[in-house]
Amino acid sequence: MKQELETILEKDVNKADGYMTPQMRHKESISILRVLLWALVVVYTFMLPHLFVIYNAIVKHFSAAIPGKIAITIIIVMGVVFFIAVLALKKDIKALTLLIPCTIIVWIFISLEPNPNKYIHIPEYVVMSWILFEALSLDYKGKGIFCLVFICAASLGIVDEMMQGILPNRQYGWRDMIMNSAATVIGIFTLVGLRTTPAGGWTWIGCLKQYKKALGIIVFGAAGAALMCVSLFNVIAHDGTFEGVYPGWLLGWSGLFVVTGSVVILFPRHFYMPDRTANDTGSNPSDQVVTARLWILCPLVILIIMHSLVVLTVVKGLAFL
Repeated sequence: MKQELETILEKDVNKADGYMTPQMRHKESISILRVLLWALVVVYTFMLPHLFVIYNAIVKHFSAAIPGKIAITIIIVMGVVFFIAVLALKKDIKALTLLIPCTIIVWIFISLEPNPNKYIHIPEYVVMSWILFEALSLDYKGKGIFCLVFICAASLGIVDEMMQGILPNRQYGWRDMIMNSAATVIGIFTLVGLRTTPAGGWTWIGCLKQYKKALGIIVFGAAGAALMCVSLFNVIAHDGTFEGVYPGWLLGWSGLFVVTGSVVILFPRHFYMPDRTANDTGSNPSDQVVTARLWILCPLVILIIMHSLVVLTVVKGLAFL
């Protein structure tokens, strides 16, 4: 107890003197990095639908075939960089075998997708998975981070398609959603080969038992999002018109979820378990709490964005194609 009081007094003195210990500087740098990485995720997500401007510029100055060739070139370069990185970082040579499933996924989609300009989705969502991993790994402790990366990236791929449905000369399509998800898998394979996963086990799952209300709201939002994604294709079939086509009860579902989901974020103490909750595993309980919260907050925020996009589209009377 005496030692803890001395530590607290020492920190107070350091703050009063404007002096920062190496530990304090490290925490501050991590906090800044955390903000920058999550800001990058947001900017990158909302930038992707607007890359069509670059596509139009390339087509205008060169030809319609060039964007597809650029995408293939980027994919090949990524594969070469991964190969070199494995050797340079002296990783297990078995990591190179991860190129096999990556190549198979790319080959399947190149074979099935007649439009080569769609291939750009592959490098786009490989990069998305990388950025998400870096952002999550700052706080994530334990196993399962790649599962969360996939869920977040695939969900943001749906957000991307929804934004394209609102923008002129863009389209909402299920093929692109599948390609985004498959590209995320490729990104995860490369991360498995190059990055070290956070230490720890699956003890954070036990913490989720204390989040029953929040989990229930997420399930409510995910179910609505699934129905919403299907119903949007019906809107497209009717020339992008919501009136008389999109179910009113489903729109109400979205509105209700946006409100309840926002309440979870704004009033976390009513939905999150306290940090003092411990476990018998010997691991830092606060680490497990933070990891569990990432599994709550990340999907929740993305679902709120999905539902909000539909509500705003209807309110503003925009066409969805």
